[in-house]
This record gives sequence, structure tokens and C-alpha cells, in this order.
Amino acid sequence: MDKQEEDECFSYAIQLLTAATMPMVLNAIVRLDVLEIIAKAGPVLTSSVVDGGAGAQYQRRYGLAPVANYFIKQQYGAPLRPLLVYLQDKVLMESWYQLGAAILEGGTAFERTHASEIFTYIGKDPKFNEAFNNAMSSHTRAVLENVLECYKGFENVKTLVDVGVEHKGGDMFESIPEADAIFKKWILHDWDDEHCLKLLRNCYTALPEDGKIIIVEGIVL
Repeated sequence: MDKQEEDECFSYAIQLLTAATMPMVLNAIVRLDVLEIIAKAGPVLTSSVVDGGAGAQYQRRYGLAPVANYFIKQQYGAPLRPLLVYLQDKVLMESWYQLGAAILEGGTAFERTHASEIFTYIGKDPKFNEAFNNAMSSHTRAVLENVLECYKGFENVKTLVDVGVEHKGGDMFESIPEADAIFKKWILHDWDDEHCLKLLRNCYTALPEDGKIIIVEGIVL
């Protein structure tokens, strides 16, 4: 390893060990509405230097980069702002300290921290429940337009079941309402193979011969 490679490796190591800083700072910025303040004050720029003329000091002004649009309040809400608030919630952040123990001794980090499976906990903590549901609904609004652009399978669907709609309660592991199609987003990655198979079998039972199940998933690496 030459000197340049060694320096790059060292810089990357520093970047890794300070990686937790960025989301925590972003969380504070979002909660304090700093991005909204900057958005109202100027155009979309990352930064600019203003020359005050002869003998005057330079002024550096900051504006929002395009990525900030995902976090500022808009007509239908900030697309990813609630997801950031949820992922940085103290309830979730405390779980990370149990990750090593979960790997060595079994269980999940969340259960070891809160003595409860996460969805059971969500049902018992109104504040965390609100953060979770706001995150899921805002993310759905953010990605659904792209889903509709890429996937044309909705065109012949007359009845659609979304397991997340508020007016249809029930246990998806017990039964699924009959429909031409069943839409499920960010569901399967939450469960082990046994639960996923049970859920998919219930979907199969609920669908007609020409029915379909539409799955939008996050790839968990």
C-alpha cells in the first residue's frame, strides 16, 4: 500500500467511525425546521460567495441542494421527513446497542432492548406508533408514482386489497379479504420464511384464478 492509498484508507476509516453523526445532525436540522428557513431565504444552491466590493469581507451564503426537497415540508408533506424521524427515534436507536449480543446469543436487538417484538411494541406506544405510521404512509406516497409508471398490472384490476388501509382491520396471517389483486409494500422483509409462506398462502386463497399479488419490497442487505 503506497502513501496515497494509506491516506485514502485512513480517511475512509474516519468516515466510517463518524457515520452516525450525519443522520443525527440531519434529524436535528429537520426537527428545528432549518431546511424550511433556508428554503424561504434563497434559491436552490449548495453555497455561493458574495463579493462585497473593494475592502469589504466576502460573505458565504447557503441554499438547499435538490436532495433537500425530500425533507422540507411541501403540499403533501415532506416525502422522506417522517421516515427520517422514525428511523432516528430513540426507541429504535437504543436497539443498536444490543446488535452484538443478538448475534452472539440470539433473538433480535429490538426484543433484547424492549422485551417486546417490534410490532407488539408499536401497538403499545402511541408516540412510536404515530412515528411508524407516518413514516410508512409518507414513503408510500414518495415511491408510488414510480411504481405506477413502471408497473402496468393495475390496469385491469377492479378490486384491490392493501393490507395497510385503515378501514379494513384483521390479521393477515389468519385471512386476507378476497379481491382481484392484493398489494403489499414493505411487508415480507419484516417476517421470517415461515410467516412469509403463511401470508402468501393466504393471499393465494383470497385471489381468483386470474388474480395477482403485487409486492413492493425493500432489499435488506
